[in-house]
Amino acid sequence: MTTKDLKAEIIKVLDNVPENLLEHVLAYVQEVEKGTATQTRNAQHLKKILDEDREVLRKLAL
Repeated sequence: MTTKDLKAEIIKVLDNVPENLLEHVLAYVQEVEKGTATQTRNAQHLKKILDEDREVLRKLAL
């Protein structure tokens, strides 16, 4: 996917995000923009872990 395609897809998704969450999305994007490459990569890895292990983490929290 090209950068132009990615941006178009992001805009499509944002059009469906509830209004009350848009502020959080903006804050996240701004943090990514400010972050270093290492911080961004670490955040991506953490998100992947949380997404993949969501059920395990939920069970641990109980």
